[in-house]
Amino acid sequence: FPILGVEWQKMENPDLRKAMGMTPTQKGVRVRRVEPTAPASRFLRPSDIILTFDGIDIANDGT
Repeated sequence: FPILGVEWQKMENPDLRKAMGMTPTQKGVRVRRVEPTAPASRFLRPSDIILTFDGIDIANDGT
């Protein structure tokens, strides 16, 4: 099975979202770690916020 090679964190805490520069209406997840050999390492870095994936909005719980 393909593996993205990314560990992510839920962003359900409003204070955490604010600290990461998100507006109250933005939703998404925070990148915690990226496997150095993963294809995602070319464009994702720790602390990046993923708001959408392939045009689909990502909720604060990762769904």
